Amino acid sequence: MAQAERPNILFIITDDQRYDTLEHMPVVQRELVARGLSFTNAYVTTPLCCPSRASILTGLYAHHHGVLDNNGANGGYNAFDPSSTLATWQDQSGMRTMLVGKYLNDYANYDIPPGWDEWFGMWDNGERYYNYIINDMGQRRVYGYREEWYSSDLLAEQAIKKLEKKRNQPFFLYLAFTSPHLPAQAAKRDVGEFDDLPLPLHPSFNEEDVSDKPSWIRALPLMGEDNIGIMGELRRNQIAALQSVDRAVGQVVDSLRADGRLDNTWIVFMSDNGLSLGEHRFDARKSCGYEECVRVPLVIVPPPSQAAVFGAPRTDPRLILNIDLPPSLAALAGTEPGRPTDGVNILPMLADPQAAWRTDGLLELWTSDDNRSFRGLRSDRWKYLRYANGEQELYDLSADPHELDNLAGRPAQAGVVAALSARLDVLIAQ
Repeated sequence: MAQAERPNILFIITDDQRYDTLEHMPVVQRELVARGLSFTNAYVTTPLCCPSRASILTGLYAHHHGVLDNNGANGGYNAFDPSSTLATWQDQSGMRTMLVGKYLNDYANYDIPPGWDEWFGMWDNGERYYNYIINDMGQRRVYGYREEWYSSDLLAEQAIKKLEKKRNQPFFLYLAFTSPHLPAQAAKRDVGEFDDLPLPLHPSFNEEDVSDKPSWIRALPLMGEDNIGIMGELRRNQIAALQSVDRAVGQVVDSLRADGRLDNTWIVFMSDNGLSLGEHRFDARKSCGYEECVRVPLVIVPPPSQAAVFGAPRTDPRLILNIDLPPSLAALAGTEPGRPTDGVNILPMLADPQAAWRTDGLLELWTSDDNRSFRGLRSDRWKYLRYANGEQELYDLSADPHELDNLAGRPAQAGVVAALSARLDVLIAQ
């Protein structure tokens, strides 16, 4: 692809944002959802920050890229191999590559990983919204408690400053917010704005009968009124914190619109994972195989001139994984991944709603607790989880979207379990 034809790519990623929160982001609704492709079945393959972000950068499952946790010997920045990533592929194609925001857990140094031309990377020092450290092209900068240093606002400002330079060179901007990661702290102007917002009580919320669930869920007590109240407060805090992200999206889009580059820019908006807020009694955590943990918001916006080609705007129910984005964004830049990926290029599927597409994908979670570690798969209809301790879960998501009825032990579903287990073994071995 000639450089003049190469589009720009703006990749916006949030932190622990649930799939059911986009309705509270009016700018995202106007600028992205109303112009793009909204995926209702978008999943991360590992529901934990660092493994998921490593997958987003490489197109690999966690068991292939080796980042299995947020920290420790097999987790965090030090476990990640940055030699072949979205950044290196885009950089080698002639794109101007920029990172603004969060990179990986345990990143806290002056290194600039391979492939990044410009770097404004947050040190991992507690998911702070104020009082944090930035590596600004090798220079350590400390931002304290001044209102204008609220992290989402500052990241938007820095992103726009970088976009204003070298306007004639195609760019890849990875804009990664820490919001709405807990403890979700809203900007001062948004504090209290959602105090009356009720907690969405899904049928799985504080699930009463968990007798068919795995042992780690059965060990969780029913939440009392105090804990339920905390879940509601956390939900409101997250949505309030997302308002600055919402404004930031508008500011960056407006900047590109003002200088004419929006007409040649693809935009991707997604989260690194979801968050359970009391579903199945699992409170304010993300390391699980249930929908609230593994399903994420995903909107892909083609340039306005190509909207008709991709049928935008529309909602797409097909299954898409975070590992599919790296090879797809490489294709947009006219290049290929520097090594084989587990994900596949989604562009043909985007252009043709009837095109053949993936029918399943691998889910995995690696912990020191065999009761919670699992390998599983999500298909068009089924979700199957196989835990390290031998327990299993099976849900017919077409009939049971809230995962209330575990069918794994039902004799009538023994054939389905056997077929999905065999398919899981194939996915693991690939």
